[in-house]
Amino acid sequence: MSLSRVFPPLLLIASLVLCAAPSPAAISTGVFLDGAPDSQITGMFGATRQHAIVQYALLLSISPGGDHATLMNRVDSHGAVPMCVWGTASYTLDQIISGSQDARIQGVADAVAAFGKPVILAFNAEFNLITSPYYGDPKKYVQAWKRAHDIFVWRGAANAQWAFCPNYASNPPSTDYSAYYPGDEYVDWVGALGLDTDWAHGGSAGLPFSAIFGPVLADEAARYPHKPQIVMWTATAETDATRKASWISATYASMAAFPKLRAAVWYNRKDAAARDYRVWDTSGVPANVTNAYKTAISGAGFLATLPPYDELIPGDGGGGLGITPVPSTVSRGAKITLNYAFTGIAHRVDAYLGVVMTDGSLLVMDPSQNFRTKIVPIAANYDVSGNPSGGLSFTVPTTIPVGFYTFKAVWVPAGAPPTATGMVTAPVKVY
Repeated sequence: MSLSRVFPPLLLIASLVLCAAPSPAAISTGVFLDGAPDSQITGMFGATRQHAIVQYALLLSISPGGDHATLMNRVDSHGAVPMCVWGTASYTLDQIISGSQDARIQGVADAVAAFGKPVILAFNAEFNLITSPYYGDPKKYVQAWKRAHDIFVWRGAANAQWAFCPNYASNPPSTDYSAYYPGDEYVDWVGALGLDTDWAHGGSAGLPFSAIFGPVLADEAARYPHKPQIVMWTATAETDATRKASWISATYASMAAFPKLRAAVWYNRKDAAARDYRVWDTSGVPANVTNAYKTAISGAGFLATLPPYDELIPGDGGGGLGITPVPSTVSRGAKITLNYAFTGIAHRVDAYLGVVMTDGSLLVMDPSQNFRTKIVPIAANYDVSGNPSGGLSFTVPTTIPVGFYTFKAVWVPAGAPPTATGMVTAPVKVY
């Protein structure tokens, strides 16, 4: 069976964009800087190293689109990708669901769309803590997430990457964080946050990175195998400079043990309880701590840039489908040439291709290359063990409406349901 028979021209965009090449092992570095002032970014990068991600926090109730635009552009001017820890804060989930805050969300979405470059949004993080305003009703949490996400899609903010970030330890422990998961089509990153703090404040006190993040990252890897992972926050409040430096070194050295981890953000802040997580500041941070951090993130396993999202998607057991990248924006009538190469997949696969049209309807391609509303594989029991490769050229149809499409692709072990290994998605603007 030739790939040109399996994947028809229109949805080939989906199959080759979404089934990405084997993911890189390197991890992009990030840092949280409260308010992300220029002086802090410049000083941090000068004292340590360029970071791929600069993170800040904003609240929906007090941060209109203009605030987001200012911070996104500021981070971008320093060569980093902005990441916003974005909370609905004083607005309840019911208020978000009701639509009463749509105008505020739309303002942020418009700012993100106008920015036009990748932006990571950690939306309503730490929802699995009883102290969180988002805790207690997973169905409402999902509804609120989907409403905000749908507004972004409607406003053309396809450059937003949505990060699902529970706390590393649910409280109460019986809380199932996965019940809050909005669905693969609404999530781009999965991850967690956790800080090594002190016993007096009931924290993790001296635990290594692997003990804090190991269980949750392993569980997420099993539940969401085709999502790249991000550590939204990690840091230690160890007060002994020598022990803090050692913890930093050990933390970054241990990250290689997590094959789906693609980014890690250091929480560079002194909090309201006087716990000091900083690795750099204008004062108060010992030189050996800063040097340990600089050395740790300068290793070969860490990147000072963030690769395109398609390159971050984990492969199937280390294998995958290598591609020639496709732009996220294409014109009707454009000719596109793609090269493909399957690698490292030992089993036969079933392939599903679909597209969410501009009116919101889902169409799936059947083996006869007809669009249907029924979910059927376009290729069943396809043998890719020989690492087939080739090239295809096609023209985007001139008859399809302009607008944003969401392409969906699933390739699973033959006979498995299409949800077995999760669905990956990507927006493509057709004009």
